[in-house]
Amino acid sequence: MNAIKRLEYIDFLKAVGILAVIWGHIYTKNDTIYQFVYSFHVPLFFVLSGVFFNPNQTLKEFLAKRINKLIIPYLFFYLITYFYWVFIERELRAGAGGVNAEWWRPIIGLFYESPYWDLFAHNNPLWFIPTLFSIEILSCIFRKCTFYTRILIGLIGIIVSIICASYSILLPFGLISAFYCYLFYSLAGWVKYVNNMPHKPCVLLVMVIVYGIYIYKFGYTPSPIFGPSINAAFTYYIIALCTIFSLILLAQSIRKWGGIWLTFFSYIGRNTLIILCLHDPVKRAVIFMYSKISNQTMTDIRHDLVDSLICLIITVMVLYPIIQLYNKYMKPRLAQIAVKH
Repeated sequence: MNAIKRLEYIDFLKAVGILAVIWGHIYTKNDTIYQFVYSFHVPLFFVLSGVFFNPNQTLKEFLAKRINKLIIPYLFFYLITYFYWVFIERELRAGAGGVNAEWWRPIIGLFYESPYWDLFAHNNPLWFIPTLFSIEILSCIFRKCTFYTRILIGLIGIIVSIICASYSILLPFGLISAFYCYLFYSLAGWVKYVNNMPHKPCVLLVMVIVYGIYIYKFGYTPSPIFGPSINAAFTYYIIALCTIFSLILLAQSIRKWGGIWLTFFSYIGRNTLIILCLHDPVKRAVIFMYSKISNQTMTDIRHDLVDSLICLIITVMVLYPIIQLYNKYMKPRLAQIAVKH
């Protein structure tokens, strides 16, 4: 796959997703824009991750590969951001952005995951990685099932997840979230179908019309990712899949951009893991400093569209040298402790 095709179908969508994630964690005003961003960014990553799933690999091969590329970096960033939070941020900014939780909660969060127990108080976006890992284990277990069987398993998983979340049940390594989002991962083959679809502009127009009719008829009230009911889950999946479908179609126009946009989205798309793992503590520091410079409260900044976009830009700029240093010095060292097949 050449650079442009990679940008169109993978890096562009990953870059859009991670920028939406960062901005969604900065902008906290619960309006239509906020709801729209939260309606698709996480499902987009599950769908894109499923594109690369190899059904022919054994569970042993999968575990070795994903531990090396996903779990080892996850543990590194988890511990680094945890110690930063415990010894610096928790005392410096107690009460701001959930950083004043008890010091022991993230230790439990390293092994268990719950959206309600504040177990990722030091770096909340990290919940995504164990959830993805668990989804991929499930996909490996059910890899020989037919497509429709996997869809049925995904629907059952949503019900199980809702029951667990309703009773505040803790399951290891993101399984509650994995049950809820397994269906997104299973629909990844849809991305390849959309990429090869003829008459994309016409299809996109039809999608926008259908999307508009749905919102007009039922209202735009996307549920949080852990919806409390089957109806909320249905709404979440419908809106997320419609948005992702539209984004995939829009990605086709990237080939006409070229130049700096090609470089920017390609770079962001290739480094989504480190951006995901570090943007939360970085954006909290950016908001704090920006509030001092602009003489505004952090709440006012996070409720303002322009200020939140400025903080997004600053956060990405701050992350750039960190990404460079990690890729040059730390990533090769983590690779040395890789698990062998």
